[in-house]
Amino acid sequence: MIYKNEYFKWLQNEASDDNLVKDEPSFLMLPEAVKAYRSAPEDSLDMEDLDVLYSLTVGIWKISVKKKKSFIDKSHLPISEKDRLKKLLEELAITEKGEKYGLFGSGFVSFASFRKDENTFRESAKRFISMCCDVLDMEENDALDRAENALATPIHGMRAGSVSQILFCMRPTVFPNMNSEAVKACKKVIELDHPGRLVNYIANARKIKAMRDEHFSFRNYLMFDHHHGLPDNLDKIDPKKTIPDWNLNQILYGPPGTGKTYQTAQMAVSICDNLAMAEVEAMDRSEVMDRYRVLEDDSRISFVTFHQSFSYEEFVEGLRPVARGHKDFDDEAGGNVQYQIVDGVFKTMCNAANPIKQVSGKNYNVVPGKVRLWKMSLGNTARSEEAYLYNDCIENGCVLLGYGQGLDYSNCADRDSIKAKLQSKTSDISKYDFNITEMDLFKNRMSVGDLVFVSQGNRKIRAIGKITGEYEFKAPEEYGQKRDVEWLYVPEEPIPAESLFKKSISQLTLYELDQKATRWTVLNELLAGPAESHDVTQNYVLVIDEINRGNISKIFGELITLLEADKRADAENALRVKLPYSQEEFAVPSNLYLIGTMNTADRSIALMDTALRRRFSFKEIMPDPELLEALDDVDLTFLLQAINDRIEVLYDRDHTIGHASFMNIASLDGLRQVFLEKIIPLLQEYFYGDWEKVCVVLGCADTRSVNKYPIIEKQNLNTAGIPEHLLDDFSTNRRYGISGNFLTAMDDSLPQYFINIYSPGETNSQ
Repeated sequence: MIYKNEYFKWLQNEASDDNLVKDEPSFLMLPEAVKAYRSAPEDSLDMEDLDVLYSLTVGIWKISVKKKKSFIDKSHLPISEKDRLKKLLEELAITEKGEKYGLFGSGFVSFASFRKDENTFRESAKRFISMCCDVLDMEENDALDRAENALATPIHGMRAGSVSQILFCMRPTVFPNMNSEAVKACKKVIELDHPGRLVNYIANARKIKAMRDEHFSFRNYLMFDHHHGLPDNLDKIDPKKTIPDWNLNQILYGPPGTGKTYQTAQMAVSICDNLAMAEVEAMDRSEVMDRYRVLEDDSRISFVTFHQSFSYEEFVEGLRPVARGHKDFDDEAGGNVQYQIVDGVFKTMCNAANPIKQVSGKNYNVVPGKVRLWKMSLGNTARSEEAYLYNDCIENGCVLLGYGQGLDYSNCADRDSIKAKLQSKTSDISKYDFNITEMDLFKNRMSVGDLVFVSQGNRKIRAIGKITGEYEFKAPEEYGQKRDVEWLYVPEEPIPAESLFKKSISQLTLYELDQKATRWTVLNELLAGPAESHDVTQNYVLVIDEINRGNISKIFGELITLLEADKRADAENALRVKLPYSQEEFAVPSNLYLIGTMNTADRSIALMDTALRRRFSFKEIMPDPELLEALDDVDLTFLLQAINDRIEVLYDRDHTIGHASFMNIASLDGLRQVFLEKIIPLLQEYFYGDWEKVCVVLGCADTRSVNKYPIIEKQNLNTAGIPEHLLDDFSTNRRYGISGNFLTAMDDSLPQYFINIYSPGETNSQ
């Protein structure tokens, strides 16, 4: 999916092959190296020959000319070709700022560190180098076809980054580079399918080619690399871009550690900001999370984790006891404990997401901090005899207060004088009496120009007005305290308080609202809008982590039907239900998106609540070993793939291990700690203490050779004196534990314990 932005426009208008470095050493070295391999005996090639090709692509400042020469010397090229390449290498070495200049700054990992005696690795090297020799002179489409055929089977030790780098330096107008910066740039203009996976490389290359040929004049794919001529200020996105058509209800499922919760943050930002997912994926993680927190603080994103005790009352609404002294305690109702209906996270999000109907615009703009905001009740909505009060106030442009015991406070300039006035009528008045507090706020604290929000209960706002008059004493009756108001916004139906405030409003008759908890953008859209009706609509996201751990019927109750797209508010078959506690009519808005995650190691998708499965779309997120890089001599991709293959055979694919466990490991000792603290305990849990299977998964039970590097050791127990008929179970004769040598191994021998898992070889039988 291509979308237009400033970066796209720059590529169209200004990017050309003329922007590029003309004498780039890697572009000149790789074709010559491949030509040299055309004269090398194919049967002699192995992983050391891959080292030659890859070392010539990475930056010369990372791999010195001397080091590159050493790789050439170890290769299986004819001596004459070795001499020719080394001489050319000397000629192309360029010094810049005291360092050797080159194309890529990638760190070098020797492919020869893998077991050279393994036929699979040697065959991979032969197949890849043979393909390179063929595609060097082929037509563009033929070259892509040849590469696709060769890469259909994994090239052991190589991933999309290293393969594409070599092919790109050979044919920069045919094979796009897939290093991290180039991928990030390409994602600004096109959707790519898991660009780190080698199996997807040619398919992604064809996508990029089609997009390049249709829209751009340049041919060299180096234009997609941030380090070569691209301006830095290309992040402003055109609002007319194409955005994804998200499913309203979706669940990401898969084994633990595959990035499901990680991905929900990107999806939530994409949905709320109407951004293409590729654009969000191209952002730095810190940038994504900063935006996520802003949206979360604005209550447009909410996160909840289901568990076995989670209930309807917490998710939708329920009764909660409120003691005297609590901010939500209603002093007018009296008593020491009151039971109030409290909205749960789902109802709160639905109320906040409900599109607000704008019915009266006054072209009024509120500047935060310039005026005070007040919440005020106009009569008790639960008492029918006070229903007239709201209508009278709206009709006559005023607000009326029922406190003060019918006295005139025109001459009371502070709280003490109000107290004295009350005591003149009733001597038994405490200094904390609510009449004093409310009259002081209404008479002395509230100012002309302040905004007043008239509530209906503690969940809805039914009018917004601007104070235009000073305090007046209307009459010695219950609602005799008056201030004139210009009504700025009076909706046809009360709007959810969550639409305007990040915090719930209190039952108190009159109090000042927290400006930091006010949604100023929404408020000003209401007050400054045109007179005709329109919707103020934004997207909202509720993330439900571990959705499969909750009792779905108990949590969603009757609302499960309302989740369907055609049952949402304003949809073709829109439905409403009456909530059991508040007795309110309730519908789920169509701009609220639900994203769930479920761990298949806890429960298979087949065991999910059927009603939920029918109403959610499901996306499987499996371990992606291709995202991992080598750690010294240990290839984490092969390591994780080997472990997961064995788990899938011995258990199932739902219990494989996610790649997150192996990411951001800085050292081999750190990798050892991951095994000790995460991998081995998890395998023990999976196999219920069946150490034989744990040994199989970790390569410790391989009988093909003597294992000198087992992570798990086993020893026979002393069974002397135990009758034979009690020794039927062979497993009881052994004790398993973590190898002491593994715990104390230093960096020179530690890699072999991990390499042994995926590549048992000669070192095991020495």
